[in-house]
Amino acid sequence: MRKPAFAMEVCMSEQNERMVIFPVSGGIFGVGRLATKLTELAATHQIGEWHIGHWVDWKHTAIRINFDTVGDAALAESACHGAATATP
Repeated sequence: MRKPAFAMEVCMSEQNERMVIFPVSGGIFGVGRLATKLTELAATHQIGEWHIGHWVDWKHTAIRINFDTVGDAALAESACHGAATATP
């Protein structure tokens, strides 16, 4: 059975709201710093599970992270935005 077009639009919109694109410095090392911060938030139950996505370009300047809820995405974005670009 096919979903109505409106239901598909709502679903896609929510998926986009649950995805955050984080800028990254240092390629995989920047992602490691970001992952550490996200794991700390999840371990203290401030956010739920998060799922690493794909790089946005071949230069690895940013990465997509998907969250289970829109609220988790908003909190993670505000708490972790600089984590992947910070120097160690």
